[in-house]
Formats: sequence, C-alpha cells, structure tokens
Amino acid sequence: MTKKCKINVLMTTYNLEKYVEESILSVINQKTEFDFNLIILDDCSTDNTINIINSIAKTHPFGNKIELHINENNLGVLQNSKKIFGLASAPYIAMIDGDDYWIDQQKIQKQCHFLENNTDFNSSCSLVQSYYVSSGFRKTFVDGWHKSKKEDYVIQDYLTSAFSQTSSYFFRNNIQFPDWYDNLQSNDATIFCVATGSGKIKYFKQHFSVYRLNPINYSSNKTPKKSNEKTRFFLHKIDQYFEFKYHNTILIRLIINNIYLYFIDGKKKYLSFIGKSMVVILFLINKFLIKNKC
Repeated sequence: MTKKCKINVLMTTYNLEKYVEESILSVINQKTEFDFNLIILDDCSTDNTINIINSIAKTHPFGNKIELHINENNLGVLQNSKKIFGLASAPYIAMIDGDDYWIDQQKIQKQCHFLENNTDFNSSCSLVQSYYVSSGFRKTFVDGWHKSKKEDYVIQDYLTSAFSQTSSYFFRNNIQFPDWYDNLQSNDATIFCVATGSGKIKYFKQHFSVYRLNPINYSSNKTPKKSNEKTRFFLHKIDQYFEFKYHNTILIRLIINNIYLYFIDGKKKYLSFIGKSMVVILFLINKFLIKNKC
C-alpha cells in the first residue's frame, strides 16, 4: 500500500544496473517541506538492478522513501508505465526514467509549491540537459521552435513541438488513460497532454534534470520514418481526445513532420533549404493561431 504523501515520484526500471543508483539518489535526496516517496516498478530485470535498489532502501538514510514493486512477468515499456500510475495516490506526480537523474535538489519543491499556489496550471516542466553516453557530450535539450522559452505555455504550444522531456515532468494526479493508449509506441507525450488538459504549463528556466541518451535507450534509437509514424498516430489520437479543438495546430504539425521526413533529413542541401523555409512559414502561422486561439 502506497503511504499518503504529497508527491509520488514514479520510476520504471529494466536492466539499469549502470545508472539506477544515480537516478534513485537524485530523487530521495530532494529537499522538500512535505512528504514524498519514490515508487519504483521493475519489469523483471535480469541484471543487478533489483539488488541495487534493495541495498539503497536498506542502507541509505532516506531509503524508507523507496517503495519497490516487481512485475511477475515482463510487461514491456508501455504497459509498465501504465501500471505504475495505478500505484500512485498522492495529489501530485513526478516522472523520471531509471537511467535519468535530477540535478536540482529542490526540483519537486519548486514545482509543487508553484502548482499549489496556481490552480490554473495543471503541469510543469523545465530545461533539461541531454547527456550522450557514448561521447560524453552534453547540451541543453532544446526544441528549435521554442527558443524564446516563455514561463507559461498551453497544451497547444506543446502539440506544436515538445519543448521539454520526461525527467522534468510534474503534474496533478488526474490521469485517465484513453482507450488507444495501449496501441502507442511511446507514452510520455500522451501522459503529459492528458495530465495538462485545458490547464496551463509552468516552464522553469532552470536545468532540473539530465536526460541520458545511450544505445539501448528506446527514444534515442529511432529511424526518422519510424519516429514519424509514431508521431502521426499520437497526433491523430490526441486530436480526437481534445475533440478537434486544436485541429489546425495538429494539422500543421503533421505537415511539418512530413517536410522533415521528405525534404530535410539526409537530403541534398537545396531540398533541405526549401524544407526548412517551409517549416519556418508553417511555424509562424501556427504561432498566429495560438495567439488568436484559433
């Protein structure tokens, strides 16, 4: 039974013995004015992941914040992510993958404090640092179309192009999974959209977390075509979910994705230039639509 806390931090793991300790410690060492816990759902790891988690829980001063659940059978990324939400009962949820980690010890304090005092906001995210494991290269996770980085957004902005990453997500615990969730290839964008709903998104202009990209990472190992197919399915479904309220924005996003696929990625320079010019025009049109609530 999950104890009553203000925040449930949700972490899924599978064969992450190299990274899970750093991830867990970045969570349980958070400095807050309220109770929180870390719920971990392991998907039948075959390496030393579970032993590492149990060791931290037993020996660390804050190890009692860890609540470990282990699946009887391997469910896979999508179903494991869905199942863990059923273990959450706190008013607020923070997400983090077992190979990412937080770098601000007051991350969830800042996010929770803001949502507690701003009821028109349903979710929060922040700047994220991308860490490429194979090369050691680090850079800020930046979406090219949201370089200005406002401090508040709406879901229409996010549907234009995601401007943050899972390890920074924080939201009210109001998730109701749509029927088509089980057919997704990736879940994070859907969860964030459903959690945000008609509320606003608070964006912190601070680095709260590190997104680790490595060869076994699902989201960092996709072909452009496969990525485009996944995004198209998500956009069509989320369009229906919001009852076509943001249809124009989603339509433009679909066109932009196709331009990237057929004009930009791996193409000759003149085709790339044409494609990028088309994207800029479409993005400006979309900014107009959002500003005028079209």
